[in-house]
Amino acid sequence: MKDCSRKFTREFTWSITKDQAEKNMGPMSDMEFDHYCRVFENLFKNEYESITDILREDWEEFKDWVV
Repeated sequence: MKDCSRKFTREFTWSITKDQAEKNMGPMSDMEFDHYCRVFENLFKNEYESITDILREDWEEFKDWVV
């Protein structure tokens, strides 16, 4: 029987300041900044989840990477 109990877990936090956001987007209100952060987080999560698809499709290119 295959052991499916193995798990690799990493937790990380991200942060962005209003100054950083404004460097890319220009001046924004606090409300706009809050919205920007929620959108950023959502897009980041979507990109993170899409990595599974990328690895499945292109594993041959990645499996010899030295990390």
